Amino acid sequence: MMNFLGKILNHMSNYTEKVVVGLSLIGIIALTINLIVAVVFRYIFKAPIYFANELSLFLFGMITFLGGSLGVKRSTLASVTFIVDKLKGVSKNIVVLFIQFNILAFGILIFYFSYFWITDKNILNQMASTMAIPLWVPYSIIPVSMIFIIIFSLDNIYKGLAGREKTHV
Repeated sequence: MMNFLGKILNHMSNYTEKVVVGLSLIGIIALTINLIVAVVFRYIFKAPIYFANELSLFLFGMITFLGGSLGVKRSTLASVTFIVDKLKGVSKNIVVLFIQFNILAFGILIFYFSYFWITDKNILNQMASTMAIPLWVPYSIIPVSMIFIIIFSLDNIYKGLAGREKTHV
């Protein structure tokens, strides 16, 4: 039964990774195009695009949160490798499991608070200052990325407990 659940978790984690990579690529391409077009319009055509700065901030935030979740999936976060490298006398698997449980707790906690934050009536009624979108739309990347972090850390924990540690730490 646990092996079956582990396979489901592994497939879900791998599929989620593909989705996160795809969304990250879309965000990076959109940010690059936005910045190039904004510079061209501002300095060549002398007609700045008024929403380009805000769009850049939203896209950069999205890329950052998605990249953080990918760091959990691939166990490439700087602090994780730093801790493992410093604790030479302790079993690597125990340290990785401890770190993954803390990442899981962090993901659950931030998901909980960010979900209630973006569903608050004050946030639901706020609009972006230069773009005609409600602020809950760009802010929703926080709980969404926390769901990704939860999935990835659960997969890492399962692999660590099953002794099939695939982490890159």
